[in-house]
Amino acid sequence: MGRITKEYLKNGEYYEKTETEIIASKNNDRGLVGISFEDRSGYDCSIQSSSLATEPAIWFGIPKPEVKVFNNPGGWSDVSLPESALITSRMHLTQAMVVQLLPYLKEFAKTGYLPTKIPKRKTKKRSKK
Repeated sequence: MGRITKEYLKNGEYYEKTETEIIASKNNDRGLVGISFEDRSGYDCSIQSSSLATEPAIWFGIPKPEVKVFNNPGGWSDVSLPESALITSRMHLTQAMVVQLLPYLKEFAKTGYLPTKIPKRKTKKRSKK
């Protein structure tokens, strides 16, 4: 894994984060597997099996995002939301979607860059009846 040298601010202090550590892998109260880790900015993230009944899927992202507004001057401050507010911050990905994304993630893992060209999708030819 390549070394990341940029610093990020968390709880008023600077840290240098070079890689992530899988914090936990466990089943939730419904028996679904979840993996927890921190991203580059120190946010708690997760990958969790989905309970979707029609096809295999996962939830991927930040389960409890921070909502902030920029005040000029003054910087970022928290935003109060009502209890009933919903903020969607996780991707709901099917197995097929993950298969489509893997080549790009593998290229990034290998080189540190996303591919500059997106290959054309292969389409199946329909047979004539």
